[in-house]
Amino acid sequence: MGSKQAKATVVLALSGLGVLTAYPFQASFSGGLLTAGFTAATVGGLADWFAVEALFRKPLGIPYRTAVISRNRQRIFQLLAETVQKELLLPEKIHQHLAEYDVVKALLRIADGRGSHRLLRGLLYRLVRDMLRPESGAVLAQKGEEMVRELAEHWAIAPRIMTWLQEMSKREEDERIISWLFGKAARWGQSPLLTAVLNRWAAQVLEKYGQGGALRELAVSFAELDPKLLGQWAQTELLRLLTALQNPQHPWRISWRKERLSWLQEKQGDALFLAKLEGWKERLLANARLGGRLQAMLVDRRQAVWLTRRLYGWLRQYQEQLQSDAGKRQQLNEKGKAGLLAWLERNHEEIGRTVLQNLEKFSDQDLVKLIESRAGDDLQMIRINGAVVGGLAGMALYLITCLF
Repeated sequence: MGSKQAKATVVLALSGLGVLTAYPFQASFSGGLLTAGFTAATVGGLADWFAVEALFRKPLGIPYRTAVISRNRQRIFQLLAETVQKELLLPEKIHQHLAEYDVVKALLRIADGRGSHRLLRGLLYRLVRDMLRPESGAVLAQKGEEMVRELAEHWAIAPRIMTWLQEMSKREEDERIISWLFGKAARWGQSPLLTAVLNRWAAQVLEKYGQGGALRELAVSFAELDPKLLGQWAQTELLRLLTALQNPQHPWRISWRKERLSWLQEKQGDALFLAKLEGWKERLLANARLGGRLQAMLVDRRQAVWLTRRLYGWLRQYQEQLQSDAGKRQQLNEKGKAGLLAWLERNHEEIGRTVLQNLEKFSDQDLVKLIESRAGDDLQMIRINGAVVGGLAGMALYLITCLF
């Protein structure tokens, strides 16, 4: 704006200088013509300077109808907010633009950009850390505890546990869990620690057995039993049993399954047992310090790192699914657009309020600077045009006066 303002000021100064120079010769035709032109240009330039300055300030200290923007800031802000809300961001217009735009495709293109993965991890970590700050963690923990307790009070846990156990049995998930546990036990059964334990146990058994009398001591001595060999045999047999029990068709597994199903069927209608489960839930909630435990877990930096990795891994996996599945992309597009439009319809009034709240942050000085930086050059051109048009109009009037 500075160059245009300087030009407008120079034009006004030249007009005034022209008046002073031509005035002594106004008796002649050319002198009168120039005097009339420069005088009208000066008047026009001064009038437009006053008008432009009156928009932002109080020119010459005149308070009446000046500083228009500062005096009418509230009305201006209200008009801007209503324009954004009722004309620019109407749900119908947004729906029309969204219908032609593939949001998911654009997001995937951004996600595949250079450096986007590092940026995404950084954003996720900062988001998680912000959520897990001590003050935020305390609030989240308190809200989490309130939500858990409220849900627990209105949520009968006993029938759901029984239903869940029955569904697990129908899908044979319980069998898979038992096989997994026996597999873990079999791997633990090969550990040197168990070997040492069984060896000590075998030595103690032989020692105790030999103390039962001379005949037993003679039998142990005659058999030449070695505690290590006895422990090795016990470990081998234990491993063989644990390996065999990993098979759901093992006779013991089949028998256990029948007993479990019978027990579930029996307890499903056992009111006393179901009441005990509900009592267990209430005692657990009464003694549990959920808020403290949740807060300790949330503020732990390791939790933030772990949660960030999980979120990033899930997002990357979901991104790959979207890239390979056009149907899923289309479905997400439709759901996302429908959700956005539904949110806009519910909160459409918030758009104007949000715009108004952000505009209110501007002081009068900031508002003046903002408008001058955007429209200042055009306003200064008004001053220049006013001087030029005024000068031409003054010369035209002088000519008409001379002719008639």
